[in-house]
Order: sequence, then structure tokens, then C-alpha cells
Amino acid sequence: MKHVLALKTLFGKHLNWHGSRITFLSLFIPSMLQEKTVNLTKIANGFATKGKKSGKIRRTEDFFRKFEINYDDIARLLSSFIENLNKWTLTMDRTNWKIGKVNINILYLAVAYKSIAIPLFWSLLQIKDENGELYTKRGNSNTKERIEIIDRFIKVFGVDRIEVLTGDREFVGKKWLQYLQEKGIKFCMREKKSKLINHQGKSIAIKALFQDLKLGEYHYFGTVKIYGMDLHITGSRMQDDYLIILSNYEAPKDEILLTYSKRWEIETMFKAFKSQGFNLEDTHLTKKDRIEKLLALMAIAFVWSYIAGEFYENIEPIKLKKN
Repeated sequence: MKHVLALKTLFGKHLNWHGSRITFLSLFIPSMLQEKTVNLTKIANGFATKGKKSGKIRRTEDFFRKFEINYDDIARLLSSFIENLNKWTLTMDRTNWKIGKVNINILYLAVAYKSIAIPLFWSLLQIKDENGELYTKRGNSNTKERIEIIDRFIKVFGVDRIEVLTGDREFVGKKWLQYLQEKGIKFCMREKKSKLINHQGKSIAIKALFQDLKLGEYHYFGTVKIYGMDLHITGSRMQDDYLIILSNYEAPKDEILLTYSKRWEIETMFKAFKSQGFNLEDTHLTKKDRIEKLLALMAIAFVWSYIAGEFYENIEPIKLKKN
């Protein structure tokens, strides 16, 4: 029960919740880690308390049905695990899965941190059908959804906390990139190799700027007029592909690629959320508010487990096998 008491102290500092809710959260997080699942029945059965299973399950159901979470407070709690850095490299990405015929599509904004990503804000992407009913949409996020999640970040932490925002090929577009420029946010985004640009009076695919590179070579081209702005272009030749980065600031070419590489840290987070960790696909929740609560609790469990592992690694380093 020591870890439960420690969590109660931690959560009590950051969350203005009733004591019974703090206790529930302090029981839920260790059980989720122990059971390695998001199946609520299995988690409830694993609570480190005496009592009937039916009572534990009822307590869990009550939390997901009735309790209202302030997600700004959750973001503040999650950020408290980050070392005292003045500025953060943010990474934006999307993950999805299906429950039967129901699509679950989530846009995440996270801090790239020591080879993982610490999620701060997320949004279930929805769309209205012809009858005005909301359902989870498939496919890419749109500009409005991206702006909303950045505005949430700015509201809680301020724009000055952003060192740079990274994103994959989904996260480009004129209105979106101009919004970031107007907010004074540095960005480092991958562009599609087929994107057409005007170069020396001709319309060419942007990959043509780098077609003479050998595999593994990279090159800073300079600035190009694209999406109504003069953006810096850095590219690398890959096996059967190109890595082309747009940025609204100048930096050494290796620094641009290094900054963009931090985007991949969110993929580590997604793996931990799914098959290599909590098995997010196990959930049977389909209602938006309940899924968002589950994502909040899973984010806390993920970050806490990482920080705890880092702590114990400093005490007694993990022995690596020679093979």
C-alpha cells in the first residue's frame, strides 16, 4: 500500500478532487500497470484493497459514468513529471483503432522527452452525419482541430513554453502553418515528396531539389515560397523515399533533422498504449467522454511508470544481455 499512499500525496498536490476520487485514482493507476490492460473489470479486480469484486467494479463504473475531469488539471499534473525545462519540443500526431464497427481516432499533443513523449492534450476527432449526429471520423485531422489543441496548450502553459512543434506529413497546409507563424511558434514539419513548388519559373515536385543526393545524404536547400510563406527546406535521400522538412526558422541542417527526429518519440508512446503495453484495443468503451477519461488515466499510468523506472535505473542500472 506504500505506492498507493505515495500516489495519493502526489495527486493531492495537483488535483482539486474529493478525497475518495484521489483514493480511486491511486488504486486505479497501479492496478492498470499490474494488469497491463485497459479492461476496467480486470483493473477493478486488481485494486489493492479488501472488499467484494462487485463493489470495486461498481466504484469504477461510477467514476467513468459520473465524474467530470478538468483536463487542464490533468495536463498540469502530467507536466509536473518533466524536468524543469524552460521550453519544450512538442510533437503532434494521431492514432486510431476500431471497436467492432466504431472508429476511435485521437489527435495528441505531447512533449518529446528522453526518447518517449509525455501526452498533455488529446482530442477524439468527430464529425456530424446528415442527421446532425456526432460520430468518430476516420482519416486525417483538419486545421480547426489542430488549432484548437494548440490553443488549449497556450491557455494552460503559454506560447513561450514552446521551443518548436514537430509533425509528420499530415500536419502541413497553408492556413495551419500560417496560424503557427502568426502565433510565433517555430515548427519543423515533414512535407510530402510530391508537393509542387515553383522553382526557377517551373512547377516541380519538391523531391527534385534532392534527387541528386546519395542515400543517407542530407542537404539544406534554402528558402522556398510555399504555403504563402518563405520556408526553409532541408532534405535527405532515403531508400525509396525522401525526408523533406519545412521549417520557419534557420538552423544548421543537422540540427533541423535532429529536431524532427524527436517526432518519433510519440510513436514509442503509442506502442506503450497499445500492443506493447496497456493494450488499448481491449477497451469496450465507445462513448466520447468515457474514452477521454480512460486516456487521461492511461497517460498518468504511462508517465508515472516511466519516471519510476528512471528512478530505479539510477539506483540499480538494468543489466543488458550481451546478445
